[in-house]
Amino acid sequence: MQTLNLCRKLPKDEISSFVVTRDYSSPPSLFKTKEESVFDIKVHRLSTAFKRQSLSKLYFILRLLVFLLFHRRSCHIVHIHGIRHYAFPVIIACKILGKKTLAKMTAFGVDDFQKLKQKRFGRQRLRILSLIERVIATSGELSNSFRVSAMPSHKLVEIPNGVDTDTFKPLELAEKSKLRDKLGIARESIVVTFVGGVIKRKGVDLLINAWKKVVQAVPNAVLLIIGPKSKDESKGIHGYVTDNIIESIKKQKLDETVEFTGYVPNVSEYLQVSDIFVLPSSREGLPNALIEAMACGVAPVATRLDCISDLIEHGKNGFLFELGDRLQLSQRLISLAKNPDLRDVFGKESRRIILQKFSFDRIAVSYVSLYRELLTGNGIR
Repeated sequence: MQTLNLCRKLPKDEISSFVVTRDYSSPPSLFKTKEESVFDIKVHRLSTAFKRQSLSKLYFILRLLVFLLFHRRSCHIVHIHGIRHYAFPVIIACKILGKKTLAKMTAFGVDDFQKLKQKRFGRQRLRILSLIERVIATSGELSNSFRVSAMPSHKLVEIPNGVDTDTFKPLELAEKSKLRDKLGIARESIVVTFVGGVIKRKGVDLLINAWKKVVQAVPNAVLLIIGPKSKDESKGIHGYVTDNIIESIKKQKLDETVEFTGYVPNVSEYLQVSDIFVLPSSREGLPNALIEAMACGVAPVATRLDCISDLIEHGKNGFLFELGDRLQLSQRLISLAKNPDLRDVFGKESRRIILQKFSFDRIAVSYVSLYRELLTGNGIR
């Protein structure tokens, strides 16, 4: 979504962009590329449909290198979203082809510099990263991780994730009630919403274990888990986590108060009818779902992580709880569920912060300035 919104916000008379990503459905082909248009953005999908994940990774790298070679005259800057396995050979190829490169760190503990250094061939990875022009950090936590590396400080650029504040916006009470009717949600319910992958680091199991105390204290509370609920829906799921969660829900007799929606195309609508947003993650970068919820004026409750503290000031625009503290999480949710005035204060302050710092109109300006800087340095107009 960050890539999509950035491409849509770039001034088309100055910067043209296209996206290269994976195609999980078509049979592997070294040269054939599936092309489509998504919101008028050209997308090239490279097929890597192998059953073995290791083969898919290697084949995707090979396809990327072939694609770059064939399209070397089509681009001046390669913007890598996420410093994953494919980033390193692409950086080397771009250096050989004379292309400017920048890479965006997406999550602390996943692709930040401290984590990369700890991985196999960590020093070699960092040496390859030193070849790129800029590294994007979306949070203070990611910036600090970069600063402990030996890379020159001028290569670090801090640009947070953004949100489309026209799509993700609060609704008046009458509109909210009508939308709840449309989505099949009772008007009198206190709606607590989680959005994200059902994976270990997102802490959904912790949330379910804290939920029984919430419904005991607030009988009309309901929990929406918006994200994949089966392996067929997405790779953003850990089957064992989902199985354990479903078993826990049944064991605690919480079936009537917890709903797995699965993937939904209208996340903004579910956020707009929510009273509280909860994010119990153990690791994040700068979470899109939290930014979107705050843009909708929903009172947030989240783990006290450095990156989340960039968004939530405890007691001013939301509540924080200590990592893994189930009791504290339930207490925070109960406090907000019972206090509509506090929810209103938190929601309005959250919306104000998003408009001030995280609107995608502002974020796009920062990226355009960065692209101009890189192109001017290369003598390209």
